[in-house]
Amino acid sequence: MKVWMVHGAFNLDDGKKAWDSVRPYLKEGGATPANFSYGWVGPLTTRRKSREAAKKLVNRVQPEDGLLAFSNGGLVIAYAMEEGLQARNISLIQPALEPGFEFPQKKGVKVYYNPRDFVVSLSVGAFWHEWGRMGRVGPEDPGVRGVDTSQDGAIPATGHFGWRKGRPGQYWSARIAREVITW
Repeated sequence: MKVWMVHGAFNLDDGKKAWDSVRPYLKEGGATPANFSYGWVGPLTTRRKSREAAKKLVNRVQPEDGLLAFSNGGLVIAYAMEEGLQARNISLIQPALEPGFEFPQKKGVKVYYNPRDFVVSLSVGAFWHEWGRMGRVGPEDPGVRGVDTSQDGAIPATGHFGWRKGRPGQYWSARIAREVITW
């Protein structure tokens, strides 16, 4: 199984280091990690570049593939789903989406969120919109499973990057990789 990994915004290395904590666990589980890079995006280019990236991603992903996205990568996946993307399963880690986003594909979609995500709180407060809030409060769509990384699990994670750093990062990186393969 191929697992496409889609990085977040403000990423200077095309998302390569962003997935260092997850990649070994994907390989250990028998998956083939595939990095999908859409380059650096900032506040003024996020929506446009994410839509462009979504169109490219749709042409690469096969229905038997898995998808793993972090932060703004969740927006790329959402746009790709609106373009008709189908995947075996989709795991979004603290996605930059509105909580009320209606997922076109519900089966096999999981959202990992964290109420202590300060970065998402800044984007909501600074721009006065709901974009990013799902990463903090989880999905409202009843057909999509939400997982609170600050509560659900052996080792709680905090903040925007807590799921991939330190001891919580070891736990959550392994769990997320395992779940994207088996979910």
